[in-house]
Amino acid sequence: MEKKVINGIEVEIYKKKVKNLRIKVSSFGSVIMTVPFLMPESKYVTLFKSKIDWVKKHLKNKRPNKPSFSYESGEEFYLFGERVKLRVEISTKKQFYLYDGEFILFVKNLKKQTVISDFENALKSILLEKSKFYFDKWSKLTGLKYNQIRIHKTTSRWGSCNVKTANINLSIYLVNLPLICLDYVVLHELCHLRHANHGAEFKAMLSNYMQGWELVKTYMKNNGEKFKINF
Repeated sequence: MEKKVINGIEVEIYKKKVKNLRIKVSSFGSVIMTVPFLMPESKYVTLFKSKIDWVKKHLKNKRPNKPSFSYESGEEFYLFGERVKLRVEISTKKQFYLYDGEFILFVKNLKKQTVISDFENALKSILLEKSKFYFDKWSKLTGLKYNQIRIHKTTSRWGSCNVKTANINLSIYLVNLPLICLDYVVLHELCHLRHANHGAEFKAMLSNYMQGWELVKTYMKNNGEKFKINF
C-alpha cells in the first residue's frame, strides 16, 4: 500500500490482480483506490481526478457519521497523522507516553469523566509543546513575536490571532493532523501579526516562507475531518 495526495485528497492505493480500477470511501473517511498491477500511475491518477466530485460527495456524507470516541483501551486515534492505540492504566501519578504504537495514559481511576479530562489535557500538553517548536522556528525567521499560545476545543477554525495582544489560539484537533498542518497553521497565524486580513500581501508573505502552503491548506480542507477525534 502507498499513499498519494491527489487534488488535495489523501488516497490509499492498493495494487492487486484486478481488471478495473475501484474507488471506495470507508466509513471512517479514508479514500481507498484498488488499481490493476500494470496500470501506469498517470492513468489511475487521471481516472481518480475524473471521479473527484463523487469522492468529495461521499466524504462529506460519511465523515459526520464517524462514531464518538469512547476513551477506552484498544481504541485507535490519530496523533499527528499516525494511527495509535489508546491504553488506559491506573496509577497514583498522572502521566502519559507513546511506546510502540500505543498511547499509554495513566489515570487515578477509570471513571469516564476522569479519563476524558486526563486524555484531553494530555493532548493539549502535547500540542502546546509541539506548537512552541514551530512558533519559535517561524518567529526567528519572520521576526514576529507572539505572546501566548492557547489551546481550545474549537471546530470552526484551526487557529486564530489577536493582533492587539499577539495571543494565538489553536484548535486541539491539530494534534490529530500531520505535522505539516501544524507547521502551516502556526506560520499562518504569525503572519496575521503583520497582515490582519487574507489579502495579497498576506498570501505573498506565506509564499515567501512556505512554498506550497496552498496545497497544505487544501489538504486540511479535504482531509481534516478524517483525522479529528469525534469528542
